[in-house]
Amino acid sequence: MDSPATRRDFLGLALGAWATTAAAGAAAAAGVSLWPREEPPATARVGKSALKDGRATGSLRGVPFVLVAAPAGPLALSLVCTHARCLVKWNEGERRYVCPCHRGTFDAEGRVVSGPPPAPLKRLAVTDAGDAWEVTG
Repeated sequence: MDSPATRRDFLGLALGAWATTAAAGAAAAAGVSLWPREEPPATARVGKSALKDGRATGSLRGVPFVLVAAPAGPLALSLVCTHARCLVKWNEGERRYVCPCHRGTFDAEGRVVSGPPPAPLKRLAVTDAGDAWEVTG
């Protein structure tokens, strides 16, 4: 003959079920952060008529970039500094991109000129789409 379940037995089972659910949720959350999904490249269109003084800005997934009609062909650069992720600004007088956070500077092609940035500005792929440029990154 089985003895009836006690309140202590019920609480033990309930606590075990809660702990198992919490552990499974924590493992799922850890798995998502340890192995992030690869996102497909985003593409932005910049109309050729939008270029003012040979430059136009746009954004890919909310990250700003500049498209420059350079003599060697169109060039697209991310405007996010590689040091502290601040947004760089073009300084026409210096002909350089300047980071307002730590005064890092980049030349017109995005190469590091001075300051703490560890790498050049990220280059984005540019293709001719007739009346527009397609920037992919």
